[in-house]
Amino acid sequence: DTGYVQNVIMGSFIYSRASNVPAAERTAVREWAKAALSSETDKGLRDRLTLVIAHTGDKSVVPQVIEILRSHPEGHMRTEAAMALYDTKDASSIPALRQALAADTYARVRTGGSPGSRPSPNEAVYSPVRNAAAIALQLLGESVPTDAELVDAKYVVPRLEPLLYSNPM
Repeated sequence: DTGYVQNVIMGSFIYSRASNVPAAERTAVREWAKAALSSETDKGLRDRLTLVIAHTGDKSVVPQVIEILRSHPEGHMRTEAAMALYDTKDASSIPALRQALAADTYARVRTGGSPGSRPSPNEAVYSPVRNAAAIALQLLGESVPTDAELVDAKYVVPRLEPLLYSNPM
């Protein structure tokens, strides 16, 4: 799966923002990604390179990252876009983060345990996108309602039903 491989590679570059990474190395990652972006035609790779650039703190790609947050079909890419917007520390991204916090329906079930364990008392359907947007907004100094990352289960059940009934096991 090339998308998976691209995400693994993107993840390794994103960690260039860790506090123990020297500024020169972060700059090198940014310049490499910008050079690669300038000649890349594949949309998936362009999106991932854009996120890498944003994660290095470069504000020049904020409009493209906002577009990824608003319309990318893959929830994990929207999640990464929300966190990348924090890394740019660009206040112009706050409206897009607020919109994602209010409306994104990409969801997972958080059980708090391992496979086969009993559900925990804090089991909930949540959105990684909303969660990332909430974190980004808080880190940008904005207030966020408690449990804003929770998603109404009505958005999840229609996606699960085909999976539940398509396999006889």
